[in-house]
Amino acid sequence: MKIDSCLILKNEEQNIEKLINQLLEFSNEIHLTDTGSTDNTVNIIKEIQKEHSNVFLHYFEWCKDFAKARNYSLYCYECKADYQFWCDGDDELNDKLIETLKTFDGQDDLYTLNYLYTKTFLQKRNSLIKVAAQIKWVDPIHEFLYITQENSNNFTYFDNGSLIIHQHEQEENPNRRQDSLSRNLDIFMNMEKENYKFSVRNRFYYGRELYSKGLRESALNQFQKCIDDRYSNVNWYTNVINSCIFMFSINGDIALQYFYKIFSDEIFIRKDLYYIVGNYFFAKQRYKLAKFYYLLCINCEEPNNYALFYYDRECHLKALLQLGAIECNYNNNKKLAIKYNKDVLKIDKKNETAINNLKILDKKK
Repeated sequence: MKIDSCLILKNEEQNIEKLINQLLEFSNEIHLTDTGSTDNTVNIIKEIQKEHSNVFLHYFEWCKDFAKARNYSLYCYECKADYQFWCDGDDELNDKLIETLKTFDGQDDLYTLNYLYTKTFLQKRNSLIKVAAQIKWVDPIHEFLYITQENSNNFTYFDNGSLIIHQHEQEENPNRRQDSLSRNLDIFMNMEKENYKFSVRNRFYYGRELYSKGLRESALNQFQKCIDDRYSNVNWYTNVINSCIFMFSINGDIALQYFYKIFSDEIFIRKDLYYIVGNYFFAKQRYKLAKFYYLLCINCEEPNNYALFYYDRECHLKALLQLGAIECNYNNNKKLAIKYNKDVLKIDKKNETAINNLKILDKKK
């Protein structure tokens, strides 16, 4: 089973040699598409090419469109492999993934891998694509592989410890982080200029980029549009929920109106949003309503793919603690307050807040 590795990259002089050496361990060919490097990246690749005839360098003239660049990297050459693997130039592969791909013998159209974006944030990426499936990238920014019943029916998730690891330079280099935000906003603004048809997903990410740049009112506008367009594609309900969460950090009163729209549509609502609505009413000292939403939070069903919602556990625990505070301080129900704090310890035996609360409640007459 042959695998080609196809990457786009720009200014990755610090990481690219190490990454290429990892890719060489399992790749039939490596196709690297440079989108405008101004550092030593291209020269490093050319030096590697002198020793490895299966490393190829391509050039793509940047046009503010990541999907076009990624599609170019997949289709700019005559691929004779069975699968194409992709990652980013600032990623590295763990040993388990390299060994898995060395002995890979797959059949499905798409293989999903764990991607450690930050030290604590684990995502999933469709990083191994069957060539015959002809799957393509869409969206100029926050691009994704467009999968339909026509172009792919089979998916497999590598849950064997295989991992792509993002190098955390952006976290340590504020200037690079700001450059990235500015670039992303520039792409979104160019999409608007060219009358690109924004999806629910586009609206959410546009709002998030604006929010990160401190443009809160503009961000609020995009999050509102995201929720208003929720009927256009039900597959992106997660972006609708996340838009509402961001809205509560900008303007709670407006966010509440949009929450009721989602709620009335019977869109699946996660624990974190119920918890945030509970906090909204708690801050306004409307404790009955706060309790109602905290109870919805702790009783909300968990998604089938729980790995995508790792933050639910934290919200669940915090909702229990808030319920304990309401019962103790406002409903004068010590028994129920004790119960909620003990429920916290059933999940997190070392939770210091619950332990201290129970000590205080024990002394309270």
